[in-house]
Amino acid sequence: MLELLERFFVENGYVLEVIVCTGLFCFFFKRRRFFWLRLIAVFALMLGLSMLWQSGYAACTTTRWSFALYNIMKYIAFFLMIFGGILCLFRINRWGALFCAIGSMATQHLEYKVYACILALAGMDYGSVASFFIALGVLIAVCAAVYLILVRRVRNYSEQCFENKINIFLGGLFILFSIVIYFFIEPYIPMHEQPTLFILVSMYSLICSICTLLLEYGFAHSKMVLRDNAILMHLVHKQEEEYRISKSNIEMINIKCHDMKHQLSKLVAREGSTAAKEIEDIIHIYDSSIRTGNEILDVFLAEKKLICESNRIKFECVACGECLSFLEPSEVYSLFGNAIDNAIEALCRIDNLDRRILELSVKSRLGMAIIHVGNFFEGEVDFESGLPRTTKEGNGYHGFGMRSIQMIVEKYGGNMSILPENNFFNLNIIIPIPVDGKIED
Repeated sequence: MLELLERFFVENGYVLEVIVCTGLFCFFFKRRRFFWLRLIAVFALMLGLSMLWQSGYAACTTTRWSFALYNIMKYIAFFLMIFGGILCLFRINRWGALFCAIGSMATQHLEYKVYACILALAGMDYGSVASFFIALGVLIAVCAAVYLILVRRVRNYSEQCFENKINIFLGGLFILFSIVIYFFIEPYIPMHEQPTLFILVSMYSLICSICTLLLEYGFAHSKMVLRDNAILMHLVHKQEEEYRISKSNIEMINIKCHDMKHQLSKLVAREGSTAAKEIEDIIHIYDSSIRTGNEILDVFLAEKKLICESNRIKFECVACGECLSFLEPSEVYSLFGNAIDNAIEALCRIDNLDRRILELSVKSRLGMAIIHVGNFFEGEVDFESGLPRTTKEGNGYHGFGMRSIQMIVEKYGGNMSILPENNFFNLNIIIPIPVDGKIED
């Protein structure tokens, strides 16, 4: 019985490996209806093809050339089945299915060659019990490495990866070329007779498999980084324009409020109207804007103070804006805008008005600008790549707020820390204050 299982694994283990590798690239896509029934059908079809292929193996591989051609045809047939299986199982377009099929083939080939090199070094055969556990361990290790290094980094940008058709096409040609060359060379270098040469040739296949994955996923990740940086810069410039509009609006309202205060003062002095006195108090509330010594920050805080009052949020602010004079206007608006907007959004979800408290402090100590934003929140904070994950739905620019803050802080050699503790969110930022226009080391 054990010998039959060993033989079955040696002859059909490829199907199991390729199913696992394909799942690695596709598990996070939306599944089609009757997914598990479809998966069983696809697996049975691939297993049947593998067994059929093995039944004709001895008759069709009598020469070295026939051995190479037979195995190349096998890989092409299974590649087409993987491609079709992905389309059958997941809601994904053809280029996406091709992208994932190439990645899974490259990963399986990488895993297989690592496994073969280990057996060559150890002088072991494919059919031994120990080789089964070695194959299982290598499969897990290679899949984990590929996921952590490549797949995990771009899984949220899969649709953009599929748009790079040239890389997908080149990746397919690359892995196909690697497999073709390998099967034409393999009959001339038996694993146990020439282990050193076998390992050297296998290294060529390993490098080709890794290059295929990097061609698809590595370049895709670089493209996503460039895209994200472009979006961040666009947001910063967009917020600079918002600052100009807000400044114009605040100045106009200040002028109107100033005129209204004089008119109402005269009316209250002459008539003693209670209604006029109430209106004067309301205007006084607005007119008591926060003065920080930084015009950009003053405009921003005047706007956010009104929003806090309308949402019954207690805004506690102690800010010395003069230490932020080295920041560009767009950077001040982006830095505080994203932090305060996130805090207000979290506070508006809290029903208990006593916990609607927003803290902001800006001060300078030992040549450092120290910024603290704190607020209560409800629920849990999920982190992704060290930053809180957005709770907003949809695409667009959601999720770029904290990354925009991080980009500005890192530009000036500063540090940002986020500490949610006892349902209180703490954002702490420390930025070195440049001396004579230069940042001190």
